[in-house]
Amino acid sequence: MSLCSKCKGLDLVAALRKAQSPSSFPRDEHDDGHSVIGRWHVLGRDVFASASACHLCALIRKGWEKWRLKVVREAIADNMFDPTDPPSDLYDNIRDMRVYLKGKTSFEFIRRKRYCSEGEKWNYFLAIACTDAGPQTSFDVHDRLVAELRITRADDEGDPAELAGFGLSATVCKDPMSTSSVSTAKDWLENCVSKHETCRPEAGAGSLPTRFLDVGDGDNSDTIFLREKSDEVDRHYVALSHCWGTSRPLCLTSDTLETHKQGIPIRALPGTFQDAVTIVRALGLRYLWIDSLCIVQDDPEDWRNEAGRMAWVYRSAHLVLSAARAGSDEEGFLSTRPNQDYAAFSIRGSSNPLILTLMPPSPSGEMPDLDTHVVAKEPLSRRAWCLQERYLARRILHYGTEQMIWECGDLRAAEDGDFEPVIEDQLGRLRRSAALSTTVFNARQRDVDGITEVPEHRHMEWYAMIEDYTSRDITRDSDRLPALLGLRVALESKAEDKYLAGIWLNGLLEGLVWCAASSDKPLARPHGFTEPSWTWASVKGPVQFPIYLWFDKRARWKVQSTFEPLAEYLSHNHALNDDVTFTPQLRLSAPVIPVRGSKPRAKTPPESGACLGSPPERSVVADRSFCFQGHSQDGLSWELLIDGSFDVKEEQDSINAIDLHLVFLTRLPFIFENFDFLEHRFGLLVVWQEETGGYKRVGYVDGCLESGNLVTAFPWEDGDMYAEEINKLAPDPIQFERQQITLI
Repeated sequence: MSLCSKCKGLDLVAALRKAQSPSSFPRDEHDDGHSVIGRWHVLGRDVFASASACHLCALIRKGWEKWRLKVVREAIADNMFDPTDPPSDLYDNIRDMRVYLKGKTSFEFIRRKRYCSEGEKWNYFLAIACTDAGPQTSFDVHDRLVAELRITRADDEGDPAELAGFGLSATVCKDPMSTSSVSTAKDWLENCVSKHETCRPEAGAGSLPTRFLDVGDGDNSDTIFLREKSDEVDRHYVALSHCWGTSRPLCLTSDTLETHKQGIPIRALPGTFQDAVTIVRALGLRYLWIDSLCIVQDDPEDWRNEAGRMAWVYRSAHLVLSAARAGSDEEGFLSTRPNQDYAAFSIRGSSNPLILTLMPPSPSGEMPDLDTHVVAKEPLSRRAWCLQERYLARRILHYGTEQMIWECGDLRAAEDGDFEPVIEDQLGRLRRSAALSTTVFNARQRDVDGITEVPEHRHMEWYAMIEDYTSRDITRDSDRLPALLGLRVALESKAEDKYLAGIWLNGLLEGLVWCAASSDKPLARPHGFTEPSWTWASVKGPVQFPIYLWFDKRARWKVQSTFEPLAEYLSHNHALNDDVTFTPQLRLSAPVIPVRGSKPRAKTPPESGACLGSPPERSVVADRSFCFQGHSQDGLSWELLIDGSFDVKEEQDSINAIDLHLVFLTRLPFIFENFDFLEHRFGLLVVWQEETGGYKRVGYVDGCLESGNLVTAFPWEDGDMYAEEINKLAPDPIQFERQQITLI
């Protein structure tokens, strides 16, 4: 498909010059960029009409369609409209929407820094927008559409005079073993080793694993050898992170241990292992560690010993090599990369065309998150076992479907030049988060201007990681906690904390208020369920820990008060399951209240009982209302409701309502300036287990207290609305006595 006359007339050199200038964005609302790049299609309908015959117009239309999907997803997630009455054109094709047919087109010219170990270089982008010319409201969901195109050269040949001085990068080569790709990987590694203090090995990391593979010293031998730990001077090794797949093409067993020491023909290796050998040699390294070839798979004792060293193996590796694009060991990860969505644009006097490549949707003027749009979509990122390998690595090189991605404690960079500085590697961030003094219970202090910063909270990084982890696939349900053993060991060695079945004691209440991440992905019980009911590991499916981002997602417009704990840790006990320590019983001091009944939650949120002020947004996954009896300080009793849900929907019909109780864990007074407040609570739904003498978790509650058809408002006491300790204005309005309880 060729280009239309309008696209052929675009002046990309002028666009590049404009991007180089300090003010690269149109400042005047009437400056649509057409005067810079040339008179292009003015209206969206013109682009739609031309897209059937013009490659570039079709590419831009495709970008707008992807952007529209992003806009709709964000509007739904942010509750931008009443879900019972969505905009009539919410799911219409943009080619049928009047607002975009008559939408005005505009250009933005963007330059972002490109990764370069020496000097300063740039990436260039052309953003084409389609904007509704009429009045807009957020409820209409008629946000502007943007197609962002990266501008590169087709290859590394010399630039014509017109392009001199821009320093345009070449398009990422389709061959991952091309000279430019290998050079980029070497540059990342060498620069990290020589310049990044944060990526230096930790004490005790200067030795080789128990067994490792010797791929040769700069030769192209067709054989590699299994070695056992010795006194080699060179102790740098690469650890492979990979998806095994359903087959086991080649493993180390008791029978093959000695033969593998005599040599393993490379042709006998599955594709991913062959490719790993190729990369190790290309990087000038010699030793490679692959779990299935370095741990005796049919020796339980060897497996136990080596599994306990897994954290050390990945943490001490000179480099972790991530076969991100391979869904199994047979596939390999060095095959030719697929074609991307692009259009070629000829430049006068050059046989080397410019390439306009469509980028994934992102906020205009900002770089897309490298993890989200590259690494997260790869098969390796869907495997639970592989998550800890990424977190333990000091430096890791991902081979993705479209390009390489580098991560270390100082940098995250992509082969196309996009990069972002980072502070510490993944494990370092977990450790720093574990050591924070700020928690959801002490972090929010109000200043005199009514502005509250949202700080990081203790163990917030761990629970964010668990949210990622639970969305991944795992073959054996019984591996859900063992697959985190390496991270647990690495974190316990530095953190003054106790680990309780996937939850940290210093973040206990925050870790107990987990729930399903989405109503579209219901939770289920793992096969052979043995974990304690109160941990997230007692279910399978994506979970979330809503207390951490409660203000951001549910009450962004409100000046924030502080969560208060209603429960207190007393003790726990340990047991062994499959040689892994777990915690079957947890003892708390907490309010325990009988549930008097439950019903499906009303579709329409109740009105606020406060004189002025709206309640926070409701939980998007809670689907029931649970009734209990409250008692005021003056002795009055009344029925209250709170939103919640059963963890596993299929179990709710088998639960005897008489045995159902609420265990409140936290409260948050939602304080208004007109002398009243609403009462939000997190807690657990539990049932009494006569045979064990403890309570089993079956659900959770998350919502404001309601009575009748209103969110109940309580009067706050005399005091300064703008004092730092704002919670003193709103003492607990239903003070239930705490009881000592055992959760099982």
